Amino acid sequence: MTKLLEDPAYKKIVRDPTTYLEKTSKTAINNSPIDDEIKRHLIPKQKSSKCPKLYGLPKVQKEGAPLRPIVSSVGSPVHQLAKHVAHVLQPHAEKVDSYVRNADHLIDILKTQTVSPDDILVSFDVTSLFTQVPTGEALEIIKKKYKPEEHIITLAEQCIKNTYFIYNDQRYRQIEGAPMGSPLSPVVANLFMEEIETEAIATSHLQHKTLAEVCR
Repeated sequence: MTKLLEDPAYKKIVRDPTTYLEKTSKTAINNSPIDDEIKRHLIPKQKSSKCPKLYGLPKVQKEGAPLRPIVSSVGSPVHQLAKHVAHVLQPHAEKVDSYVRNADHLIDILKTQTVSPDDILVSFDVTSLFTQVPTGEALEIIKKKYKPEEHIITLAEQCIKNTYFIYNDQRYRQIEGAPMGSPLSPVVANLFMEEIETEAIATSHLQHKTLAEVCR
C-alpha cells in the first residue's frame, strides 16, 4: 500500500476536509433543482460524516497478487450524492451496444453468436482503469454526448474531484482518476471507455461480430 501511495495521483494533505465537504456538498445540493425530499436524503448531516478509509484487495489472478486500492466512502460527505448521480447516469451506460450487466448476461450474448473457424476472440484490459480515467475529460464527454441536466454534471464534479481518504493515520487527496469504492466511478469509467471504444472501432480496418465491454 505504501508503494501504491507513491503514485503522483495521491497527494498528502494535513487538514481533514470532511467538514468543508459537508458544507460545500450541502450548498451544491441546495442550489440544484432536485426534489426537496431527495435533497434531505442527500445532504450530509453536519459533523456526522466519516473520513473515507483506504484499503487494498489483492488481485489473486495476477502474479505477485498486487493490491487494488479501494476507497471506502460509505458515510463520507458525498457518498449518498454519488449514489444519486450514478443512478441518474446509469441508464446511459446500459444503452451502450457493448454493455454487459454481469457474467450471465455475457453468456446470453455469446449464445446468440455463431462462431466461424476463422473468427478470433480478442480481450483487452486497461491497467488500473479507475485511476487512469481523466475525470475532467470524462465528465465533458458525458456532458456533450448524453446531455444530462447541468446540475448533474456539477454534482458529479463535487463527488469525483473531492476524493480523499486516510491510511495509516495519514490523509491523502486523490488528484487524478476516479476512486474505486465510489458508487459513481463505474458509470463514469464505462461511459468514458465507450467513447474510446467507439472511436477505435470506427477507425479500425477489422470489423467485429459482437462487442462486450465489462467495467470492473
